[in-house]
Amino acid sequence: MSEGKGASEKRRAIRPKAYPARLREAAGRALSAPALRQGLAWCGRAALGVVLAAIRLSGGGRPLGVAWVAACGPGWPGFAALLGAVGGYLSGRGLDAALRYAACCILVFSVSFAFYDLPIYKRRWFMPLSAAALTLLTGFATQRRQLPLHPAATLLPLTAEFALTFLATHAGRTALARWRRPSPARRLENPAVIYDRAADRVCLRCAQREQCWQTQYQDTRDLLNSALPGLVEARTVTPALLPQRFRDRCARLDAFVAAMDEALDAYLLRHAPTPRRGGGGRRYDPAAELPRAVAAAVTSPACTLSALAGVAGRKKAGEAVSGDACAWFKDEVGRLYLLLCDGMGSGQEARRESDLAIDLLERLLKAGFSPENALKALDQTFCLRLDEALGFSTVDLLVLDLCSGAGTLYKLGSAPSYLKQGGTVRALRGKGFPAGLTAGESARGDVFPVRLGPGDCLGLFTDGVFDEDDGDDRWLRAALMDFENGSPAALAEAVVSRGGSPADDKTALVLRITLRDPDVSELSRKEAV
Repeated sequence: MSEGKGASEKRRAIRPKAYPARLREAAGRALSAPALRQGLAWCGRAALGVVLAAIRLSGGGRPLGVAWVAACGPGWPGFAALLGAVGGYLSGRGLDAALRYAACCILVFSVSFAFYDLPIYKRRWFMPLSAAALTLLTGFATQRRQLPLHPAATLLPLTAEFALTFLATHAGRTALARWRRPSPARRLENPAVIYDRAADRVCLRCAQREQCWQTQYQDTRDLLNSALPGLVEARTVTPALLPQRFRDRCARLDAFVAAMDEALDAYLLRHAPTPRRGGGGRRYDPAAELPRAVAAAVTSPACTLSALAGVAGRKKAGEAVSGDACAWFKDEVGRLYLLLCDGMGSGQEARRESDLAIDLLERLLKAGFSPENALKALDQTFCLRLDEALGFSTVDLLVLDLCSGAGTLYKLGSAPSYLKQGGTVRALRGKGFPAGLTAGESARGDVFPVRLGPGDCLGLFTDGVFDEDDGDDRWLRAALMDFENGSPAALAEAVVSRGGSPADDKTALVLRITLRDPDVSELSRKEAV
């Protein structure tokens, strides 16, 4: 017993400050987790619903809880506000008096849920007017007996409730919209997150974990902190950039360096400056160019092949913009990059997701990232979004060497692509998840090696092109088989005109490979790119 007690006291004496520091860091990471932040936000909405439901106006009405439910809208945030408001009404008043407002809250939430996908819901006046009208109707229903006896005394409070509900709902929706908008002056993360995440992945299964992160905890952090400025400046992690004493101690140095390198990529990506538009690439803007088909030729003086890309699309019926986006560009060695992304949902929110995916991938690829690492960084960025909105985007990424014709198609949860070579058309179907729904090695997605030559054609499509009820792609295969030397833009336009339904955005990006014309002047090639 004495020996065991002495050993326990010795362990406590060795690391008196390690556990408090680790607990503080673990608590900080837990409080910054998206799921916990979202749960706290829902609890806050419910609590505010209870408070607003308890506020009684001079005329005896309590419409602020109804206005709060209307401002929060559908989904879990609105449901949390509904629970809070209904609970506040039922606990703050008698059952008979509370039933009117509780029923009104349920009706308002049902209206927001039913009309959320329709264009009219996005009108600024729709939810305020709906909440005010339902407040007025429920008031008439509960006070129909007093109305003939005391019309003025009944109508005046109901009219005041109507106006107040309208104004309060409008103010609540405006405030929530501003609160969800990310701040432009966001404080930078602590760079220590780079090695913290690497340690969470690598050191948990290491035999020397207790020695490095408990007994010699402070020394380990000091060594890694001293290396961080050089790592951030070099924008990469190699063993030579880490202190010699750390390299001698680490039993899984290669794995730790690789994990730190991925964490550094994600860190730099989250804190990179806003990119400038353009940069030599061709960006396709569905909001400005739908439904007109566009085309561009991509060549390189040092290569034997030329690529002609054509794209066309249709917006979802009733939406102002398309949720799909695509871009193409080439680097200085003759590699062509094609990007097609489909954001979650439709309209402005989906467009934000697809634009974010396009921007990040384009910046990473132009900065020299490999496609695999660029896709992993994109997936990590979507998973670690600092704002409340949690979205995802499908990705089609083609990397093609215009000198040899060798290329690779990467797919993250995207719709099938079709490759025509000779007299056959082959479907390239992925089984992975979109960016933002998975992390780690699986974020690399599905990989399809291809080798394209003159006359070959590759079609990339979003899921709106395919009719889920039909499930028949014979028409698309036939269109590709009949396509020989025509315009890829015309084929893309024919595909989006024929396929799918108006219930979703749809975009077709068609690439045709030809031999480069040696007689084309350098000026013409620059204009075509």
